Amino acid sequence: MTHKNVIGVYMNNWSSTSKCQEENWNDVQKLCDYLNIERRRVNFEIDYWLDVFEPMLEDYAEGLTPNPDVQCNYHVKFGALLRYLKKVDESNFKLCTGHYAGLTAYNANDQSDQRKLIKRPLCIQKDQSYYLSTVAPDVLKDVSFPLSNLNKSEVRQIAAKCNLPNATKPDSQGLCFVEQQSEFHGFRHFLAEYLENKPGPVYTVDDPSKIVGEHQGLWTHTIGQRASIPMPQTLYPGKWFVYSKDSEKNALIISQFQPTANAVHTNFHWHRPPKENVKLYAQYRSLQSPVPIASITNYYSDIEKRDKTLFRFEETRNAIAPGQYLVVYEEDTVIGSGVISKAELS
Repeated sequence: MTHKNVIGVYMNNWSSTSKCQEENWNDVQKLCDYLNIERRRVNFEIDYWLDVFEPMLEDYAEGLTPNPDVQCNYHVKFGALLRYLKKVDESNFKLCTGHYAGLTAYNANDQSDQRKLIKRPLCIQKDQSYYLSTVAPDVLKDVSFPLSNLNKSEVRQIAAKCNLPNATKPDSQGLCFVEQQSEFHGFRHFLAEYLENKPGPVYTVDDPSKIVGEHQGLWTHTIGQRASIPMPQTLYPGKWFVYSKDSEKNALIISQFQPTANAVHTNFHWHRPPKENVKLYAQYRSLQSPVPIASITNYYSDIEKRDKTLFRFEETRNAIAPGQYLVVYEEDTVIGSGVISKAELS
């Protein structure tokens, strides 16, 4: 007997001929056959390339550190896929995904207009609310996260108990097509196939007038990470970290301590206004400890000609990279997010 009210949908977001796509599609077919449900393979290669991949390359080329997973959720998984499903059935469907996140309801200005927001799941170790932070409330009414109240170990146990063909399949790690596309493996070598090397000078933060080395491209370095620059240890002993980038001069600035900041500037979008007298917390990386927010200031950026938001933290933080997302939480609920354009280094 076929379960007509459940359909398995597989998204093809990269080349249809890539090995990982075919392996995953074969797994989907085995699972759908076992569950006796319909399966569909939908192609969003163009959407992914134009809305996620090309903007990611542009950001890296400008020295930023983008987050393609956040963009993919916004543009593809909860963008192109939902639009496809609405064409299939305009009203009678629910998109169920395996994200570890939850949903909470709230009323907008119109009390009859009940919307939903992303919140943290029970399994904090697998929390994906950060990556879902840009998905809008009006989209979430058509979404369900069935793993929100389960731990990863429980999901594995349920899958094994039901004898699912993919019960022991390893967790996905990053972009499946990176390993097979790159001769040397790894994300940096993968990017090197699309971004040209643009060598430039390296300075120390203490002496910006003296060149101490050469980098092969600002995109190959991330603020806060260990600086992989050939330098004579006799003159520059110890560990060195990427302190900042000067895209105008194509220069990399390094330091013997990780850069710290207590404020960031963002292009911020609120899903709903924060409640009065409720403490707000921020994350600028997934799975990091939440950072208490001291103040929030809106202003106009003369350079970028747009409205910006300045977030000041109660404590100094390290390794904040422009291009990443700042996500704001009210208790365990995501109420807004924005791309970090600048960190006030100290």
